[in-house]
Amino acid sequence: MITLQEEPNRHRESPPDTSIGSSRHGKRQKPKLIPEKRSPPTPDPSSLMQYALRTLSAIGNRRHVSGIHVDGNMFQLWYFDRAGSICSSKISIKDDAELFVASIVLFSLASKERLGYESFLGAPAGVRRRSWLTIQNHEVQVEGHRLRLLGTIHSAASLYGRGTVVYEAEPMSGLMDPPSRVVVKCSWQPVSKHSEDELYRLASQRGVKGLVTLHASCTASSLSEGVRGDLCGIQFYQDRELRVQVLSPFCIPLYTVKDSDAFRAAFISLVEGSCSLMPSFTRKLTISSSTP
Repeated sequence: MITLQEEPNRHRESPPDTSIGSSRHGKRQKPKLIPEKRSPPTPDPSSLMQYALRTLSAIGNRRHVSGIHVDGNMFQLWYFDRAGSICSSKISIKDDAELFVASIVLFSLASKERLGYESFLGAPAGVRRRSWLTIQNHEVQVEGHRLRLLGTIHSAASLYGRGTVVYEAEPMSGLMDPPSRVVVKCSWQPVSKHSEDELYRLASQRGVKGLVTLHASCTASSLSEGVRGDLCGIQFYQDRELRVQVLSPFCIPLYTVKDSDAFRAAFISLVEGSCSLMPSFTRKLTISSSTP
């Protein structure tokens, strides 16, 4: 991926006339394509962050985004993932033309995995060349269960952090008495954080009603195992791992519910389930509500 950004409009003096006869000696002056001396341009990191955000949160099939940012006669190498961003110092295209060309060639020859495309998502069956612009018909395998992805239900619009993505999927093999549709949830969680699987087991033990069924789960990969691990030491960032869960029944995000009665019923059920998991919080809430 290579992004080019034009230099913002700034007030400048008119350039000297380099046409024939403009020189004092009547000689043609060859225009300079790259000025010999120029103050370093100011990059616009906000535009880069917006581009990386759109790319990472489009359909959830990217674990990182990297590329070259060109501004005038300077360029920088950039890398974004769920743990943060890394950039090189500003490099002069004129002084380091060989490095600039080598960077373009390396990006052009890099594999899809090195460019940040998620290897956990398998290519659709019978397809020689997959399309990375859609998630439909891609396959995943979780604890031996094969599933076919049908579409994206939710993709968090966040550049850093968990970057949760929820897919609609249909079981292909492995699940006992599988439903026709399930939910595949992918989230980049800190390695040090307890797995959400424990919360599902705890809720089941306490008899929480209206809870989804956890069919399978796995850890697909971690940031330290990829490009991030090659760029800097583990002590400089919070390592995250991609945790995948297969859930049923098929659900949709609460914010997409348009019917007010259905929204009210779902919200009440959500609160009741939360109170069942946190009885101490429920007692505090009851006391606070009854206090004048």
